[in-house]
Amino acid sequence: MRGFAILAVMFHHVGKNLPALHLLKIGGYGWAGVDLFFVLSGFLITGILLEAKGKAHYFRNFYARRILRIWPLYYALLAFAFVLLPLAMPGLRAQIFQDAHPWQSYIFFLQNLLCVKPIGFGPVGVTWSLAIEEQYYLVWPFLVLTLSPRMLKFAAIGAFALSVTLRVLQAFGLLHLALYTNTFSRLDGIALGSLLAMVLPYANERTIRRIALVVLPSSVVAVVLTEWIFGEKTWFLYSGLALAFASILCLSINSEPLRRMRFLAYTGKISYALYLLHVPVFDLFRDPRVRSRLEWFHSPITNDLLLLACMVGAVYLASSASWYLFESPILKLKRRFATPATAKSLPSIAAEAEVASR
Repeated sequence: MRGFAILAVMFHHVGKNLPALHLLKIGGYGWAGVDLFFVLSGFLITGILLEAKGKAHYFRNFYARRILRIWPLYYALLAFAFVLLPLAMPGLRAQIFQDAHPWQSYIFFLQNLLCVKPIGFGPVGVTWSLAIEEQYYLVWPFLVLTLSPRMLKFAAIGAFALSVTLRVLQAFGLLHLALYTNTFSRLDGIALGSLLAMVLPYANERTIRRIALVVLPSSVVAVVLTEWIFGEKTWFLYSGLALAFASILCLSINSEPLRRMRFLAYTGKISYALYLLHVPVFDLFRDPRVRSRLEWFHSPITNDLLLLACMVGAVYLASSASWYLFESPILKLKRRFATPATAKSLPSIAAEAEVASR
């Protein structure tokens, strides 16, 4: 599912480079892959925390493992964007720091709250969603440890309701937020994924599937209708997407056909690098000098198809190199911060899924 999510995001961003293929229209909603990431993160992280609750080194293990997974490649990207790129292209220096002002916010994962342009510029534009997840990691482990299971469920429901409320207030002109990137207006998916991690271990699988089969089409229809009536990105849109993706997650658990999709599994494994690297790689191919060297045919469509193959191949090559040469050696250190094994439960299965893919 993580593979599906990153392919949607990449498909959304690749369209602007290939006008002859008209991919902007087809991939216009690929940004919703980020919402699928949010649901998956809430589900997996909450499962891991529930598995570790009450065991030794609860906080140390969790934060050490998150740091080893997220920080190395993230800060390497920041070094590229704010050090190497300005040195290599001095003419872009002013524009880079203007679009990322204040650039220091990226160091502390606060760009989605403090930056004048929350999405920033090119290479670091996608990191607003990482900031939301890092802020979630900062708070949620304390709630999992201190709250009772019942109160923790209410906390997840409350986070979901908070985001909906803020967007409704903005719709009526009572609030002014950058809704797409603000943490408090984008908690729907993470909260719903977290709630699933608490509910699914104790629910009947057949009942869950039946509910998901009702919620999935209903939420999709509701999203389409609200967008048609009120316009794009209405107050309900993110909630509807969260409900749809949560339903897909419920239906995908123990799905044998999904397990056999090796390409998607590999894509999911390197999805973090794909997410952080695809924009700078795509921007490289947008350079007229690079693009002109790949115009081998008289047909614009054929040229764009060749460019698409080169772009996708390049980003998979870069991400695979990052995974095997940079990320994997660092991730071996996670063994020092492993949670003691217990009997299998759905949270422990979530933990295994996280370990296997990350």
